[in-house]
Amino acid sequence: MLRESSGRRRWLPIVISPEEGKAISDAHAAASLPRSGPLGLLTTILDALDRPISRIELTGLHGADFVAELVFDNGRRAPARPADAVALALGAEPTTPVLVTEHLLDATGATGATGEPRRSDEPVDRGDHDDQIRRFRAFLDAVAPEDFDDGRR
Repeated sequence: MLRESSGRRRWLPIVISPEEGKAISDAHAAASLPRSGPLGLLTTILDALDRPISRIELTGLHGADFVAELVFDNGRRAPARPADAVALALGAEPTTPVLVTEHLLDATGATGATGEPRRSDEPVDRGDHDDQIRRFRAFLDAVAPEDFDDGRR
């Protein structure tokens, strides 16, 4: 979940694979791995070329998938999967900003505690929202991969 840092504090849900989730988790935790994965390698290459990413932009949708671009310090752009772009942003020193166009936030952003889009004139109950986040984090702390095994493997 990406959260708007100012304004209406909208949330942007992005569905990712377990592998992408691990890459983001490793980048967020600044994990020191014996061998870097593809994102670590790309970060090393960009550092060696002295070509930093100045920002990540989520600009639209292609079907149900978000469209992301890496924007380099010289203004050039490269398409990327959103999860890879976020992992690169988190792994950068300092962290690279992730920007989402207003149009995309309006179309796909969620503001209520239930994740449902909220009308702009509808008040936000921050207490309920914060409680739901607290309960969700407690669930994540308690859940194990085996909990999702349906026995079909």
